[in-house]
Amino acid sequence: AGQSYMVKFPVNQRAGTYWYHSHTDLLTGKQAYLGVAGAFIVEDPAEATLGLPFGDHDVILLISDKRPDASRQLPYAPTMMEIATGFLGDTVLVNGTPNAYFSVDQGLYRVRLINASNARVYKVGLRDEKPFHLIANDAGLLSKPVQVTTLMLPGGKPAFSARRAKARAVRQASSAGLRIVALPIARAAQMERPMICIG
Repeated sequence: AGQSYMVKFPVNQRAGTYWYHSHTDLLTGKQAYLGVAGAFIVEDPAEATLGLPFGDHDVILLISDKRPDASRQLPYAPTMMEIATGFLGDTVLVNGTPNAYFSVDQGLYRVRLINASNARVYKVGLRDEKPFHLIANDAGLLSKPVQVTTLMLPGGKPAFSARRAKARAVRQASSAGLRIVALPIARAAQMERPMICIG
């Protein structure tokens, strides 16, 4: 206890958003559920020439579902059925936060979505159902943007979109925000895909 060590390794993947998690035999699900996971970005000169949004306009959203108890702890005690089908939570968190919210300016945003849930698949879209552009997936940048109104985000998979924050979303003179909303989740409905709305 109280010790640490540093691991160094070469990263030779192309530019993209990647995620890491514990992979301890028989403990992967539990440790990832408890937060031994995160995201990292790989950049390269080819991507830098594309003029994609960066800085405050480049946002990572790590989406996960948890099942907190009455004392806000995260017990991980899957039933035999859940061991086979996956442990589903009843509360969606974005970057570890329920009812996530962030302020935005007018302009183009790059949103990097990662499904860090154990088993849940998400359907992601904008609350106003307007289209946005999918520009990358877990293999990196696509050859060209694809316009979509929703996308399916399976476990352990990233997807990346570009969305322009319109003037209508800027209601206050100084700032505005985007709220990430998860529509209700039925715990018993394994195949249900909750809708994650951004807007």
